[in-house]
Amino acid sequence: MKLNDYLESLNELVFFKGPEIKGSFEYNLQWYENRHPRHRLCFYISGLLMSVSLVILYGLNSSSELGKTVSILLLFVSSISSLFAFKRSWSGYYLASQNLLALKNIYDESLLRAKLINDEDEVQALKIVIASTTQFMTAANKVVNNETVDYFSAVKLPSLPSKN
Repeated sequence: MKLNDYLESLNELVFFKGPEIKGSFEYNLQWYENRHPRHRLCFYISGLLMSVSLVILYGLNSSSELGKTVSILLLFVSSISSLFAFKRSWSGYYLASQNLLALKNIYDESLLRAKLINDEDEVQALKIVIASTTQFMTAANKVVNNETVDYFSAVKLPSLPSKN
């Protein structure tokens, strides 16, 4: 098998399809790159709302109508923040996108190296690409899986106090 034939055959795999195909590398990279800025913004806004609510509550009598409204707002914002784990998701999404980009750069370098030696040693060039492709696919899937596991380990579902 020739190097170019192998590289062309990779386009048959979902992993190497475009960003519109779920499960492809480009889809996953775009997914993280689109979400981490929104989750960073939600983290900042929720933190600001909680801080302002606490300051207002501190200065108010909690029995006043405004005090009750601020208490409900504080409870709502902290519940949403806890449920969606904005701090964890923001940092996890950002790190996942950076790790995926680093893996892509390493993979691209190995393809370049293989293409440079292809004229002198076709067998070695093909071995480099096959090994690099396997490593790239495995490592990219591991990044996505680890981020997902880390995210859901941080999510805290609201629970009712136990009755003893």
